[in-house]
Amino acid sequence: MKNVAPMLINPAFLGLILTALAIGDYFWAKWLLKKFKQKGRTITFCSERKSVTLPLAEIAYVESNDTEVRIVAMSGESYRNRTGISQWENLLGNDFLRIHRSYLVNTRLARRSSPDTVSIGNTELPVSRKYKEIVQGVLSSKSGLV
Repeated sequence: MKNVAPMLINPAFLGLILTALAIGDYFWAKWLLKKFKQKGRTITFCSERKSVTLPLAEIAYVESNDTEVRIVAMSGESYRNRTGISQWENLLGNDFLRIHRSYLVNTRLARRSSPDTVSIGNTELPVSRKYKEIVQGVLSSKSGLV
């Protein structure tokens, strides 16, 4: 300890250095998030033995029918897959909302058309009782319905 400069063990100096590092880390994380969010996230999956890569913003909704899942794109094109809807819910993240045990919708595209339905373009999808309150909280501000 004799060879260490007194300033390096001063609590105020150490606090200043740690604060500077924390602020730098905060702004670095914000910059990275902004930079990579602009490029748009994509997801790659298999559909009918072919690899498909779609931007998440291009996926309108995901529909589960027993063991098969259908991913419907904004273009109207649909892709079949065997990954369970719960796994899709985890993969797609916060931009997608579960409205029914069989449906996940893109919150940026979904509009509440009635208390029991959500519309994406011309497609009406049912909202189950289990998810009604969550859907109301997330989508009611978009459509004006309460």
